[in-house]
Amino acid sequence: MKDERIIQRLGIVKRNNLIIIFSLALLSLIYKLIFVQAIVAMLTEIFVLIVVIITFIINAIIKSKEELVDERVYQKILRIYNYGFNITVGLGVIIYFVSSLFYVSNTIVSPNLFVNSAIFICLLLSFTNFRKNGMSFNYKFIENCNKQYYFGVIKRVLYLLAYTIIVGLVVFILSIIFTVVANVEVLLLSILISFITFAIQYFLFSIYEKLHYDESVEMDEGKLRYITRKVLYIFVLITLFRFYALLIDSLWSFSHLENNFLHKYALILELLELGVKIQGIDFAVLSLISGILIYKSIIRINLKFLKYKKLYLIAIWVSFVFGILNWVYRLGVTMLGRIYEFETFIKIVTYVRYLNFTFLFISIFVGALIYIFMLLNNLKVRNTYLALLIFQTLGVMVTVGIIPVFGNLNQDPTIHSVVFNCINVFGLAILNYIVIYKLTRAYEIKEFTEELL
Repeated sequence: MKDERIIQRLGIVKRNNLIIIFSLALLSLIYKLIFVQAIVAMLTEIFVLIVVIITFIINAIIKSKEELVDERVYQKILRIYNYGFNITVGLGVIIYFVSSLFYVSNTIVSPNLFVNSAIFICLLLSFTNFRKNGMSFNYKFIENCNKQYYFGVIKRVLYLLAYTIIVGLVVFILSIIFTVVANVEVLLLSILISFITFAIQYFLFSIYEKLHYDESVEMDEGKLRYITRKVLYIFVLITLFRFYALLIDSLWSFSHLENNFLHKYALILELLELGVKIQGIDFAVLSLISGILIYKSIIRINLKFLKYKKLYLIAIWVSFVFGILNWVYRLGVTMLGRIYEFETFIKIVTYVRYLNFTFLFISIFVGALIYIFMLLNNLKVRNTYLALLIFQTLGVMVTVGIIPVFGNLNQDPTIHSVVFNCINVFGLAILNYIVIYKLTRAYEIKEFTEELL
């Protein structure tokens, strides 16, 4: 029998999720009423709104019939929220893809834009709600060893795969019954993409959660890492994204060269390059999270000159804002070229370049301050960090042209750029990894049980 405390917290989490799903469905319905104006396209939103409203009405009736809402009644109400959430999500996804069978055009993008975004939002909010209510997303097996824990995660992914197969079969059977064959292949592929997307997101969240739990146990034992391992995990994700972006950028650049076999794949690479630009916001958000985790780790350790810690926090947020602005610029630079005249457009691009260069030099200055901080606190990782800082400085000097490394080579500038970016990204990734890894392996023993954020 499930622990009543767990049932209560689950009910609270799913009640909060129902409210959020209701709000998203209402906004989506309003949008479709204005721009789509097709009832079949609104079936999912209508279903979600009806189920959520019925769930809250049932609980309101239960409360009205009881003079006193005791623990027994409260548990019953929370169970109804639990059932309402499961019905809303479980049937809502099926209705979405079935309704898409009758109105989505022959493109993979259309059916996946909403469902993948909705899945990610629900997963992220569920993860956050579980944490706020003192629970783990994988609470059933979070206390197990790594092998058993990840076996439990894989089991859940397999359950999700079984559900995905059911959704696909429903769509396929209905396409045969109603002789709708135009979109069925695209929708089946979209369902598969949604499964892969959700499975990857769930697995990444599960890794983060296990790291958090294990470090909480270490905290109870009086062990405090200089930097939480969650920073190393996020850094690996950021690095993988950078490598992927570097690969796409390089192939896209080479596709524009004459007599190149990649030229015939230019359209595909153009789409992938656009995807990299769009995903740039994920990189900015992950960098912000990583910076905040480092900040929260440092302030718990007995180090010198921590009274200046606010400066580091300001630098984190300034870097994030700059990253967002740069992301917006990269997405809109093509449109700027169409809006403004050529001379004005070149001026805008030049100003942005100078702003980028300024930010690069500011980052080096901040890095130098961090190195001084390491020296004053006699951190063993300071020599490796100095190598990282020197390598970063040389990279910036090459970028701005202070060191004309490729100036005398009779080769295409595109090749120069790709070669330099490869060396720069791989070098910085290796040195950063060594620095973060060493800091995550260093402990300070303390006698307290404060919760590790």
